[in-house]
Amino acid sequence: MKKKNVFISYLILFVFAASLIFFGSRYAMRGSKVLTGEADSFAARYIVRVDLVIGTDVDTASFSDGTTMTLTENRFSGTVVFGERHGESIVAAQSYNNLTSGDTTPVSEGMYVFVYETQDGEYVVGGIIRLAAVALLALAFVILLMLFGRGKGVATLVSLALSVSAIFLVFVPAILSGHNIYLWTIMICIYTIIINPLFVGGFNTKSYASQLGCIGGVAIAGVLTVIMTDILYITGIVDDDSLFLSSMTDPVINMQAIVFSMVLIGALGSAIDVSMSIATSVWEMKNTAVDTGFAALFRSGINIGRDILGAQTGTLVLAYIGSSLSVVLLLVAYQSSVLELLNLEMIVIELLQTFVGGFTILFTIPATALFGAFMFSHSKNETFTDSNKRKQPESEKPELNDSIPIYKM
Repeated sequence: MKKKNVFISYLILFVFAASLIFFGSRYAMRGSKVLTGEADSFAARYIVRVDLVIGTDVDTASFSDGTTMTLTENRFSGTVVFGERHGESIVAAQSYNNLTSGDTTPVSEGMYVFVYETQDGEYVVGGIIRLAAVALLALAFVILLMLFGRGKGVATLVSLALSVSAIFLVFVPAILSGHNIYLWTIMICIYTIIINPLFVGGFNTKSYASQLGCIGGVAIAGVLTVIMTDILYITGIVDDDSLFLSSMTDPVINMQAIVFSMVLIGALGSAIDVSMSIATSVWEMKNTAVDTGFAALFRSGINIGRDILGAQTGTLVLAYIGSSLSVVLLLVAYQSSVLELLNLEMIVIELLQTFVGGFTILFTIPATALFGAFMFSHSKNETFTDSNKRKQPESEKPELNDSIPIYKM
């Protein structure tokens, strides 16, 4: 496919994906509670640069159980850099204690903070601005990805942006509008399965095989999650956040459906990764091996998948443990029984995510190998193309003789 045609294909795909996000967001936003500010009672909020720390007051209080609480209040003057009162100087206070606030960083000169104006006209610190450092880290990642991946790197970034945008601009508002969570989870998964492999792999049989294999793995994940949620009596209420979410009355949030979404979207990432890896490997076998029949390609896909299975399963387990390490430490420290610990719904949901993710990988591998072997063995005049791969002139190609081994399955 010529570069111009490739560019047009990607452009059409991008416009299609962006249009779905735009119109889907407009539909999902109707009646949704998105950034309405109903959870607080502040009159206004600003981003303030700390100019001068005026002083610090420390008070202590002792309780009957011997616990001592230390209350600290830092007062400072600062300049509003974002908000209705841009450019004005205000005096605000940062308050925290050692029991409920944790290890809070005190404000210092040059720091940027969120400041909220209360109904009484006072200014209180809401948190330190950390996004600037994160933005620099993200920028460095984007630059390196584009330098290393070149065209593929750009395609990966676009695909990632479209997938994340679909979740935050369409899926989340749809939930907060009271739409069916199961249905919208499935639609988001289908959207991601369509968009991601095409951007990363291109418009070819390899990407189509990856999509079909991914659908097979995610379908198994969905069925397993629904069945196991019922068998395990999952309620979805595992912490304060889920408790507050379940107490909403407009709209009423189905917490079991939220668990379904958590598990399925988590499994989707693994399925896309595995399916593309298998499809690409079988694709390469099609173009380099002597025996490119269905059986040989399928066998190669399964053999490659076994190695991927071991690496991906370990990655899956470690990822879930790492993301919830603080909770695990807290539960282990305060639980006296391992059986009771493992039986907590919070832990059960983590285990459910891990094992359903494992089943997703297990089924994605043979599904992708099957579809890939069938499609590649029947494809004609389609070869792997890479804009960074130099075509070898006929004069440089070695002649096949007995001194050059030929790979054969």
